Amino acid sequence: MTFMKGSHCGLGNLHAFDSSGEIAYRLLGFSQNDKSDRRQTNWFDIEKQNDLPAIFDKFSAAMGDETANQALRQTINFYRASNVSREVSLEMAIIAAHSSLEAIVNYILASQAGWSKALMAERSVSFADKLRAAASFYKLDCNILEHSPALIALSKSRSDLDPYGMISFIRNKLVHQDTKYVPKGIELHEAWLIAQWLVEVLIFGVIGYGGKMIDRRIYNGWRGTTSAIPIS
Repeated sequence: MTFMKGSHCGLGNLHAFDSSGEIAYRLLGFSQNDKSDRRQTNWFDIEKQNDLPAIFDKFSAAMGDETANQALRQTINFYRASNVSREVSLEMAIIAAHSSLEAIVNYILASQAGWSKALMAERSVSFADKLRAAASFYKLDCNILEHSPALIALSKSRSDLDPYGMISFIRNKLVHQDTKYVPKGIELHEAWLIAQWLVEVLIFGVIGYGGKMIDRRIYNGWRGTTSAIPIS
């Protein structure tokens, strides 16, 4: 449910029953949840509610594997942190989104794409290369920058840097700073949207769901624009 909402969900009025049908546990009221002025757009909205049973079945099946369970939990924790911190600090939101990508990409390459421990530990392989390899493993096929005019311009100014390299480039410049590149606000916003969108796409790849999703990369136009999940 955290993945669906993009933030921590408060649960309330729970009733648990034992095998004989007797009440074993009650939770009255609601547990703590993230409070913010507005919910960040993510892959889910009312247009997708009819697909939730199928997504939940696949998500639950994936969580049944111990390694996948740990990777998905870590990925979603950073994903949630990125969404929740967006209104406070766009820079921190990007760093958290990058950490979320690192968690899911490492799992994909090591557990699904067959990368060896030696290859995973190879320092000459950048994270951008690993992210590109994970996207290629799921045959991600679309123009990632199609809704990101500021990043298209930035890419052209940096020898056609691809989206995978650009996400790491911007994250690294935020962490280590560079007077030669001071990012524009709109570049940061588009980079954050793409990073979080990639997290969503890769999670769907891990659980094996290939329907449609709200396309959070679109920040102009109508709310709730859906597109097919671009993986196979």
